[in-house]
Amino acid sequence: MAMASREVAIWIVMNVHDPITSRYLIRFATPDDREAIQRFNERLAAGGATYRMPLDERLDGEKHSAPGYFLFRKQMLVMEGQEVRGGVLLQHHRIAIWGVEKPFCWLQLPVSEGLVNNAYATAVIPLLNNMLRHERIVMGLGVGSYQEKWSQILVRTRWRHQKVPFLFYPLHLKKVLTEVRHLNSKPALKLAGHAASYSGLASLVGFATSIASHFKLDRSGWTARVEPGFDTWADEVYVRAQSQYGALANRQSASLNVLYPTDDQRYTRIRVQSKSTNKEIGWMLTVHKQMRDDQHFGNLHVGTLVNGLAELQDIRRIITAGFDHLASIGVDVIVCNWSHSAWVQASRSQYFLRGPSNFIYFVSPAATPILEEQCPLGDCHVTRGDGDIPSSLMPRRK
Repeated sequence: MAMASREVAIWIVMNVHDPITSRYLIRFATPDDREAIQRFNERLAAGGATYRMPLDERLDGEKHSAPGYFLFRKQMLVMEGQEVRGGVLLQHHRIAIWGVEKPFCWLQLPVSEGLVNNAYATAVIPLLNNMLRHERIVMGLGVGSYQEKWSQILVRTRWRHQKVPFLFYPLHLKKVLTEVRHLNSKPALKLAGHAASYSGLASLVGFATSIASHFKLDRSGWTARVEPGFDTWADEVYVRAQSQYGALANRQSASLNVLYPTDDQRYTRIRVQSKSTNKEIGWMLTVHKQMRDDQHFGNLHVGTLVNGLAELQDIRRIITAGFDHLASIGVDVIVCNWSHSAWVQASRSQYFLRGPSNFIYFVSPAATPILEEQCPLGDCHVTRGDGDIPSSLMPRRK
């Protein structure tokens, strides 16, 4: 998510009724807009911007969902005559707030031509105002920094916000210490990483934490197996768990199969059951990617705990199931983002470490009581798989 530098100031000093914005028409995209969107993307590319608007607004899994299903994505455009000057994706979904479901939207990829041409810096103003007229509960996830212009706009327009904790487990500590860009950007940490690599300390620490984690949790009472897709067993988990969370996006099987379609084999869906009763304990969704000179992870093989669900007392079991799977395929490091305090605590009890988070959770002013006293971040279940796919942590689709 990004915005041209002038847009922050313009947003503050102007309002939607200012005559300068009257030249724009705000409407939802249609298939006939694809050529105009392509021209918009070409102008962004020519100006050096990396963002692109999709030519098809739909989620990959929408083709499998029933007509009229509540989970779908629409694109709202800023039009000037026949040209697109900006847009945003609205992923319509449902969220359970202390067990009561309400409609809401994930805000994805807000972009304007103001990124490359200040003549269109005002295009975002009517876009955001129209969005909030259409939808009361709107959320954004994944903005990397409060220094980004988009973050500054949301903060100054009173969207509530907090960073979602980031945790990681270095299975191969030597490689992690030498490859992670955040560590290598700081001379003292870089020196410590290389010292650990050459002294053998890394392998000893990695071995000790792995052994401690391996024996920390008894695995005898449950089983884990990989499933090709989500089915009624996931519905059973959702029904039992939803009232335990302050805010929880719908995780019924139909929703999960739209977000993580069965024909996308990059996802591994791990189902966890009780051995004695076959009770559904929960599930974990994982991906893994071999990085190549990545800006954050260098050349590490990164495994990600993308999403999951269980009743609060069972969280450690499904985290362990995800951990076991990723460790078995040889990843160097396992990463995850959890907002709920029980998920953070469960991960920490399994020797996950906390790192700096670049995953900011925004909610619109009308999205009460989320991120307020009645529903703080520690009661919300927000993960790396919410809002949008974890694109930077996923390999290219075959």
